[in-house]
Amino acid sequence: MKNAKTLALSTLALVTLLGMVALVMSVGPFAAQASSAQQTADSPMNIITVSGIGTAYGAPDVAYVGVGADFTSANAAEAFAQTSGTMSAVRDALLTLGIEASDLQTTNVSIYPQDNYGPTGEITGRMYRVSSAMQVTVRDVAQIEAVISASIAAGANNLYNLSFGIGDPAALEQQARELAVANARARADQLAGLTGVTVGEPIVIIETLLGGGVPLPAAYNAARDGLGGAGVPVDTGRMAVTVQVQITYRIA
Repeated sequence: MKNAKTLALSTLALVTLLGMVALVMSVGPFAAQASSAQQTADSPMNIITVSGIGTAYGAPDVAYVGVGADFTSANAAEAFAQTSGTMSAVRDALLTLGIEASDLQTTNVSIYPQDNYGPTGEITGRMYRVSSAMQVTVRDVAQIEAVISASIAAGANNLYNLSFGIGDPAALEQQARELAVANARARADQLAGLTGVTVGEPIVIIETLLGGGVPLPAAYNAARDGLGGAGVPVDTGRMAVTVQVQITYRIA
């Protein structure tokens, strides 16, 4: 009786094993075929990858300029007082123009000695140079000339880093993006035509925002003698926002 049970269990195990082998053999070819088809569809041999660039232009609506004062004296306190007083006058003049206090940012306050040396290397005297500067954000670019002139009239003797920008570049970015995608598709179509294939759906899209360009430098020409006299012609130019995309298309 025991041998009969053993024989029955062995027979059942063999049937189960044969069934599993048959199942693997029947499923295997279909799985391999599906995997092969997926690899073929995603194969690098069946794609086109191109880059497209789009640039949109717009007029700047904000300006930035640095204004400062720089004075030297044998007395450090005197030089500091002169510089501080001048920057206070510049600040008041800008507020009078309508510049918001939140658009004025101090960027530098420094004091350092300048030694004078004799022919044998000995120190013959010491002067103290005090500098102070602030960055002014001008929300109305038409005001930039008035800002520069008012700063000079109030005693500023340093002007630097005049630049322009766009407060909200979203609209230009969208326009540049549309141009970049159209440019990429045109390149893909040309490549497909040259090689006798057809462009399919995009499967990978990568965007790079190259940023907003700065217009040609705007100059000011205040007379150096006394920092007064001539006017301050400023050309705002135009801003450029550039978007680059890399798109991979299937070959249909």
